[in-house]
Amino acid sequence: MKLFIFTIFIISNVFSYNFDSETTEQLSINSKINIDDCKSRDDADCPIYTSLNLCRDDPIAAYQYCPHACNMCDYLDINYRCQREHLNISDIPAYYPGQIDEIFYGLEEKYNHTNDLNVLSDDPWIITIDNFINDLEISTILELLDGKFSQDINMLEWRTSSNAWCDSDCNDHEVMKSLTNKIVDLTSIPHDNYEYFQVLKYQIDERFDPHHDSETSDQNRVYGPRVLTLLMYLNDVEEGGETYFDELDVMVTPKKGRALLWTNVQNSNPNLVDLRTRHEAKPVINGVKYVANRWIHLYNFAIPYLWGCS
Repeated sequence: MKLFIFTIFIISNVFSYNFDSETTEQLSINSKINIDDCKSRDDADCPIYTSLNLCRDDPIAAYQYCPHACNMCDYLDINYRCQREHLNISDIPAYYPGQIDEIFYGLEEKYNHTNDLNVLSDDPWIITIDNFINDLEISTILELLDGKFSQDINMLEWRTSSNAWCDSDCNDHEVMKSLTNKIVDLTSIPHDNYEYFQVLKYQIDERFDPHHDSETSDQNRVYGPRVLTLLMYLNDVEEGGETYFDELDVMVTPKKGRALLWTNVQNSNPNLVDLRTRHEAKPVINGVKYVANRWIHLYNFAIPYLWGCS
């Protein structure tokens, strides 16, 4: 049996699919999926699969391997599949118009008893928080990802650093879960809206040219734009490696434990990109630079990612 049980534990608590075998033909008409093509995709073990109620418990595998038997022909159509109502995720955005300002003004009040928070811009918002990520969290990230860094050959023209993703076991580590909860507390956005931690390593002369973390087309995606970027510096850099926002002339020096948080969207309409937060990673002149970033979306990202909508 080549099936599917490997995803059950991921999906069973976050997605509920209503199985109704009598509506397959009608559903297929609605989503313009050819019923014969759908039937041809069914695996030989689909009768066993359906008898064990795995259509309900493991729907991602169901639409891939038993779409007709599980009445999921519609889900072969990415335009049907990748809608919030069909993924059973909320239409409520992380931030409503005007709420970004409220959140960031609240952070100023929260940290007013310390010298850790520094507001570099309030339109758009760019802040730093020193001592945000601690030594245990830093060492855990670097240990979990040791030996996993590689360059993306498709990006070498504008990003020469190497990177690694903190997914699967790394993401499930207790220290990483605790760090994620700290970010949830900071941003007031649930972790289901987050992409995995990405960790980047910059060696001498390596850089990331000016770019923006969200795109105008993201407003049409099921998970919406990246509303926030949180960048955490994992070490001190001897020289170079600054983060520079060229439209705003804001320069941030790497410092171990420092978090840099900025908005990628407009306060008046969080579904629209704010192009002023274009930024770059300056070349490292001496030493090495490690950073970890977390991209945070307007809507749930975790479930669309599992369903191949990203």
